Amino acid sequence: ALQAQLRDTNKFIRQAVLNALSRLDGNVDPAILCDLLRDPDVETQQKAIDAVVRANHPDTMKYLVNVLKDENEEARRAAVEVLNAIGTAQHVRFLLQSIKDDDWWVRSRAADALAKIGGPRVIEAALELIRDQDEEVRRAAIEILNQTRDERAVDLLIEATRDSDWWVRERAVDALAE
Repeated sequence: ALQAQLRDTNKFIRQAVLNALSRLDGNVDPAILCDLLRDPDVETQQKAIDAVVRANHPDTMKYLVNVLKDENEEARRAAVEVLNAIGTAQHVRFLLQSIKDDDWWVRSRAADALAKIGGPRVIEAALELIRDQDEEVRRAAIEILNQTRDERAVDLLIEATRDSDWWVRERAVDALAE
């Protein structure tokens, strides 16, 4: 009954429901919670981030993909905040693989959000994924590392200059130059 109220048009009702859900034990539908990451009200969106993180449902990443691809920068930021709290390299890999067949600008927006807002978990994932077998995952990892300028990436970026993919090699050189 509470979850159904998460779709109410009144932001105060959505916020009250999120508060109530946070005090209850039990499974909360990750699809509904992730959809609230797009909420236009910043306070509701923050409560949704907290609820998604607290629920830490095994299917969260499946629903987080669409939020990460959203045109709205605030929605993408919310998705990355969830990743910062509960994400692993496997989660980031799943997200990157899920968007690899989308248009280049969707992939670019997602990688940009991960790079600009991504915390230690996202950076750790990018450091691990720079050696992934999937070319698209490596490309996204390079983009993340290119923008974060994390010194731990230097050796991996040097190694990436010998990657089989010309694009990964070129972006690794750009990252090292920066």
